[in-house]
Amino acid sequence: LSWPTRTGRFWAPYLLHAVVGVVVGLTIGWWFAFAVMAGSLSHIVQGAIINYFGHAVGGRTFDLPDNSRNNHLAAWLVLGEGFQNNHHRYPSSARFSYRTFEIDLGYGVCRVLHAAGLARIRARTLMPRPGAASAAFTAATASMSAAASAATASVNASMSAATASVTAAVNAASAHLEGDELVET
Repeated sequence: LSWPTRTGRFWAPYLLHAVVGVVVGLTIGWWFAFAVMAGSLSHIVQGAIINYFGHAVGGRTFDLPDNSRNNHLAAWLVLGEGFQNNHHRYPSSARFSYRTFEIDLGYGVCRVLHAAGLARIRARTLMPRPGAASAAFTAATASMSAAASAATASVNASMSAATASVTAAVNAASAHLEGDELVET
């Protein structure tokens, strides 16, 4: 919603939250109204943390044309959202962490919701881990190399067995011929 800012009515969302809080307080109870208000207003605080720290302070994993940053403190406070540079590189990924030392608590929540059937994580849109492609290539190469070695060993064993069989047959034939050989004088 950008219309409150564009029209000078930046206070309208706050007023709407306050009205919802009062209505919930009068109908359901004030403790529940407080919980609704705290949850609703926390988005403002979270947005401020991310928009400042996630775009002003921290390192950059990816060279992007924007000013997004990875801030670990913001990531801890807002369940991984502080890894804005990673998020800007892979915007549809449920996981914001790229490196193994980047802790993304929000992805843990997503995995629990996925396991419970309440959310769906699309594997094809997940942010890859560094070296994942080379690790997969190395694993595939090692697997193919092992298969080639096994095939070579099998062929060598078969060839040795065939050679031994042919040699035995030739020797047997030679022995047979020597015994039955007709010698002309």
